[in-house]
Amino acid sequence: MSRSHRYGYSAAAAEMSLAHQAVDGTPPDRPFANALIKHDLLRGTSQVHRLPAGASASEAVFVPSDPHDGRAAEDDGCASA
Repeated sequence: MSRSHRYGYSAAAAEMSLAHQAVDGTPPDRPFANALIKHDLLRGTSQVHRLPAGASASEAVFVPSDPHDGRAAEDDGCASA
């Protein structure tokens, strides 16, 4: 909290995103609107990982590979919803 970060993560849930255009510019599609999104705050870009049909996204949570390794890159780990 209150520290500068390069990456941020968010989730796109189908019901909430139906009224909006998807991050990658495509209109949302009900079966494929659920996605995890990795935002590169330095470059201003985003990577969208769409979840398969039947899966749903909620709050995005990042889990570091080794939280005690001070040398690990900020995005060394995985995000889940």
